[in-house]
Amino acid sequence: MPATELVANYRAKRLSPVEAVRAALDRIAALNGRLNAFCLVDEEAALAIMLAALCHDFGKPATTQTAEDGKIISYGHEEAGVMPAKNFLRAINGANAGNGAAEKVLRLIKDHGFIRQHKDASDAAIRRLAARLFPATIQELAILAEADRRGTGQSLDDFPEAEYFLKKAKDLNIEKEKPKPIILGRDLIEMGFKPGVEIGKILKEVYELQLDGKVSTLEEAKEKAREFLI
Repeated sequence: MPATELVANYRAKRLSPVEAVRAALDRIAALNGRLNAFCLVDEEAALAIMLAALCHDFGKPATTQTAEDGKIISYGHEEAGVMPAKNFLRAINGANAGNGAAEKVLRLIKDHGFIRQHKDASDAAIRRLAARLFPATIQELAILAEADRRGTGQSLDDFPEAEYFLKKAKDLNIEKEKPKPIILGRDLIEMGFKPGVEIGKILKEVYELQLDGKVSTLEEAKEKAREFLI
C-alpha cells in the first residue's frame, strides 16, 4: 500500500498505525523464510517504538504555555503524557500488544526527552537511564529520539546526541539491557547474611553504588555490603 493511501486510511479511521505495523510484521513473518530479507525482526520492539512515537507528546496539551519571550514551552510534558498514553493503550488494546510492550511504551514516553536534554550525560547517568527504562532499552530510546527529530522536519546531521548515547551505552554494554547486578542474594548468604528483607535492602544500596560507578567488581560490592554488617 502506498504511503499516501496509508495516510488516507488513517484519516478516514479505516486503519490504525497499530494495525499497519502488525500487518507489516505478519507479512515479514510470512515471506522472510523464503526471501531472507531480514536478519533479525524484533516484533515487540517495533510495536513499542511505533506506539511510543504515536503517544510521546500526549502530555503537551496539559503543559504547553507561552513564556514571557513568546516562546512556546511544554516543561514536564514527558511525565504528564504517561497516564494519557496508558489510557490510550488500554482503549486500543495496546496493553495486550505483546509481552512487556505496553510497559516499554510508557517507559519510553516518560524519558523520550532525555537524550535531547542531556547531551553530555555521564556514564552514571546512562547506567541509571538504562535501569529506569527497563524493559525498554537505550537503543529503542535512541530510535524514538531520531524519529521525533525527523517528525519536526529537522535533519539528523546536527543531532549527534542519539549516536553519542548509543556509543556510550555500547561501551558500557547496556544498549539493549539494564546493568546486571554485580552481587546477588546468594553472595550475601555465603558471606554470612541471614535470608530476609534486609538482604533486599542491602542489594538495592549496593546496586545504586554500581550505577554511580562506585562499585565495579564483586570484591568491591562485597566490601560495601560488609559495611552494613557493622
